[in-house]
Amino acid sequence: MSAILTVVTLWDRVVGLFDPAEGYVRKHSAGRRPGRGRLPAAAVLTQGPESEELILSAEQLRELERERAEAHKLRHARFTELQKAHRSYFEGKVREAIESGSGTIRTNTGSISVRLLRFRNGTGILEMDSMCQDGRSGHSLSRLERQHIADAGRAIAGQLIWRVVDLDPGSHVLPD
Repeated sequence: MSAILTVVTLWDRVVGLFDPAEGYVRKHSAGRRPGRGRLPAAAVLTQGPESEELILSAEQLRELERERAEAHKLRHARFTELQKAHRSYFEGKVREAIESGSGTIRTNTGSISVRLLRFRNGTGILEMDSMCQDGRSGHSLSRLERQHIADAGRAIAGQLIWRVVDLDPGSHVLPD
């Protein structure tokens, strides 16, 4: 087991030499998120080590899928609304992060700290930490290719808007 761990750690360091952005992500990621997929035809849910299993019927699963689709649609509508109302604000925050390396977005429900790390090969990492007033928090790392950093406007601003949407559906930005 120890030998495997040593090989993985060594491999991460080798990757970091050739691709510093990937090396940073590997070093600073808390863990990989499992893939997302469609709900199965039937599911078994448990809520703890001693809870009873809850078996959902196909109809209950279809209802959950409808609710998920509706939530997805509302989330996209909120993104579009924020994008139209505050595009220049978010693009300004991107320019601030490029110039100084960091920035902060304050909303009525929490704040988002943004860091832009640049590497010698031209790639970069957009690192965002969010903290809600209710105690929830989040962390994300996004790899940026050279062209995304050079044309920093829309792609990175879109990621910032999504993070505001993820804070809370009712979030709105507060002026600096």
